[in-house]
Amino acid sequence: MLRCHETYGDYVRYGPDRLIFNTVESLKDTYSFGKNVKKCKGYLTMMHRVPNTITQRDKAMHAKQRRLLGRGFSDAALRSYEEIIDRHIQRFLQNLESSNKDWSSPKDMSDLSDFVTFDITLDVVYGSQSEMLTKPDNRHLLPTIRESNIRVGVLMPLWYLKGTYLEQFLFPRSIVARYKFLSFVKALLKSRADAEGAQDVYSILKGSDEREGLGSNEIAAESTNLVVAGFDTTSTILSAFFFYMSRNASAYQAAAAEVRAVFGSPADLRNRTLYPALTYLRACIDESMRMAPPIPSALFREVESSGAAIDGHFIPPGFDVGTPIYSIHHNAAYFLNPYVFSPERWIIRDDGSNREAVELAQAAFTPFSIGPRSCIGKSLALAVLQSILANVLFHLDFSVAAGELGTIGEGGLEGWGRGRKSEYQLYDHLTVSRLGPWIQFRPRKRIEF
Repeated sequence: MLRCHETYGDYVRYGPDRLIFNTVESLKDTYSFGKNVKKCKGYLTMMHRVPNTITQRDKAMHAKQRRLLGRGFSDAALRSYEEIIDRHIQRFLQNLESSNKDWSSPKDMSDLSDFVTFDITLDVVYGSQSEMLTKPDNRHLLPTIRESNIRVGVLMPLWYLKGTYLEQFLFPRSIVARYKFLSFVKALLKSRADAEGAQDVYSILKGSDEREGLGSNEIAAESTNLVVAGFDTTSTILSAFFFYMSRNASAYQAAAAEVRAVFGSPADLRNRTLYPALTYLRACIDESMRMAPPIPSALFREVESSGAAIDGHFIPPGFDVGTPIYSIHHNAAYFLNPYVFSPERWIIRDDGSNREAVELAQAAFTPFSIGPRSCIGKSLALAVLQSILANVLFHLDFSVAAGELGTIGEGGLEGWGRGRKSEYQLYDHLTVSRLGPWIQFRPRKRIEF
């Protein structure tokens, strides 16, 4: 999609009935509240039995589902998850630490990011212990989810192939993987239904009022959504952070110094009121999401009857429209030197001289989408990311692994757009797959400036 925009401009006919745009105006006109669009038919390929909040195309039904699900991500709910999150962070740190005061063996941060975010997701949503960080035998589910996602990534623009013999011919492994994952969710739901008294998202989905709560099929549909979206996107951001920070010494040193100044002791890391002071760390997280958005392509919307105006262009009913996230995140009209990792682009200087540039970047920044269909778990994802990274930077130093392992995840590969060595490589199939980075850790030492 980026190649199309670089070749043909900000407005591109991407298919017979598909248009992609690469402007802030198109972003607002497509995804903001009150627009005459709905989710495209491609989301039907993700649906199992009944729609969830991601696949629901009916706006009224989506509003009801989102309202119920949103209770599980309220400020009060997030506070109730803090102890759960902290417990898994401590296990994550144990996986990173060396047995002595020297550098650890190289760690694959793509895998470890998957493990910790999956453990947190299952515990927060269902009170279930996947223990991927501590028990390698429990990690078999992750390749299953990745394999299943390949089918979805291909069928999204070819939704009419769902359920056909051609789908079965093209994606036999993905279909098997999908049913393995659905069987896992079914077993998870049965186990959770037999438990009592847990404070988790499941209990909120179930609802205290039978007239208001979701049915069993709807809960199963939301389960698939929460498990995949909850871990897959957050883990991509986490591994991208380690890639870019390990290759940008000034950003790494500034973030580490900030964390160690804000938190005077390990106990302070549990004090959530201190986290808003981590302005530079948050800028590093935002820049990681800009450089490596976990959903990089366009989230297409179907124009409804009477048509829609997208960035001043009238679009007839029935067309799919979208703004590719990776493309707008790398549009030089909004981001100076768009392929350079620069957390400073998010921070307004004391003299205010870059205020306009920061506000322009913020307008084009959409890692969680915007509007009524934006990511409902955004607050939880950011809380998890900040907690994990503050703990890592407080307790540990880290560095890219030496030798060939240290190059894993870099660009410089064959193929259009993959020649930038300093760019973390993503492979898009709705969400993304990636490799590395490989990082070494040691107990923190005082940073000298």
